[in-house]
Amino acid sequence: SIIDVPRPQRDVTAATNHGGVAILFRNRFAAQRINLGIAPTTFEVLACSLRSVSTSFIYIVVYRPGSQPVTTQFFSELTTLFETVATFQSQVVVSGDFNLHVNDPADRHGHQLLQLLDTFDLRQNVQHPTQRGGHTLDLIITHCGVIPSEMRVDPPVYSDHSLVSCSFPAVHFAPTQRVLKTVRHWKRLDKDALRKSILQSPLCEDVSR
Repeated sequence: SIIDVPRPQRDVTAATNHGGVAILFRNRFAAQRINLGIAPTTFEVLACSLRSVSTSFIYIVVYRPGSQPVTTQFFSELTTLFETVATFQSQVVVSGDFNLHVNDPADRHGHQLLQLLDTFDLRQNVQHPTQRGGHTLDLIITHCGVIPSEMRVDPPVYSDHSLVSCSFPAVHFAPTQRVLKTVRHWKRLDKDALRKSILQSPLCEDVSR
């Protein structure tokens, strides 16, 4: 199934006809879109919780158009997003195309992003170029205590960006113990029938003797 936020129709004819974010997931998960309570103007964002019997994660997808300049407002809105993420009790995965050169130590915007992540005890896990130009633009961000495994960056095929894939350890919950009880519906009890049944029982006759 899919949860998505398409690019608004008014932008379809724009020169930068791209964007929109989506989360695809297997139907064995129960998905619920999360209202982050923010309305950023410098990037697109989508959040949802995915929960199974034993696992619960919150996934957030971010897209910052590379055609737009990196501004102070972008980092201010991104800080607000991470402040919201810090309030969640579940494990959180933030991924998407940030269009920042985090692999280049001389790139001040990429360096500023990594510093911001460190402030919130978050880490960027993709260590290989994800774009034909040789830069790491597509990121997977987690809490420092959650390290994805089997990280793989495939060569670009359908676009100039790579497919980034990885695995995460399952977060297990204590199973809920089910107790089966048989109860009588006392409100439906026919008191006259009960009284008659008691009076006619052999035990009642023995007591009366």
